[in-house]
Amino acid sequence: MIFATVCCGPVFTKRYSYQVNKVGKKDAVHVLTDRPELFPDCITEHYSEFMGYSHFTYYSKLLFLFHLLEQLKERVNYVDCDFLKVNFNRDLITDDYSLFTSIAVPYNKTPLSALDSKRHKYIEWYNFLEKNGLETKGNNVFTYVTEAFWSFPYLDNISDIAFRARELQVRIEEIFVKDPLHWSGTPLKRYSETGVGFGEGTAMSVLVQEFNIPLQAVKYNKDLYSKKKLHIL
Repeated sequence: MIFATVCCGPVFTKRYSYQVNKVGKKDAVHVLTDRPELFPDCITEHYSEFMGYSHFTYYSKLLFLFHLLEQLKERVNYVDCDFLKVNFNRDLITDDYSLFTSIAVPYNKTPLSALDSKRHKYIEWYNFLEKNGLETKGNNVFTYVTEAFWSFPYLDNISDIAFRARELQVRIEEIFVKDPLHWSGTPLKRYSETGVGFGEGTAMSVLVQEFNIPLQAVKYNKDLYSKKKLHIL
């Protein structure tokens, strides 16, 4: 299997480099990182060289994933560095055309929908959803693709999908800004302390809908490490 992950910053590189390298001894693991020397058993790309800047954006996960898909021309399994372990369940991948993911949840069960009193903080996100056909009104509830695991197939139109992903980056980073004060009192505050673009699952949700990509997701993230069937959505 081909794995990919992003691991940047002193906390994450120190905490997770060991387990990522363990996977790298068994499989090809591509790591986008600001500390390539900590991943001797992996294939590394330097974060600032790849991105063209040093500030951190969670959106780098999508950019790195689609870069590898276009380059390698085969399925790539993106896994957050804190989820990438040697006992990752390889049996989750059962076909050549679906996107296999960590839990996928109805919009109304996402953290962004949980606090009506903070709705004004999410207004730009709501506008983005409406503009991109992800309705949240009435019975129209879209499925939110969470961010821990994306096993993306190599498709004939992968370049079109990658282009659209790059196009969505600007707006996602405008909405999900590094501003802990703005996000205070919400589940997203901790992400806003580290970087921008932490609504990256929103962009993946748009891609799934626009390109009619079949989606299969685990019921619980713990199932990423056990032989559980995925839920076809």
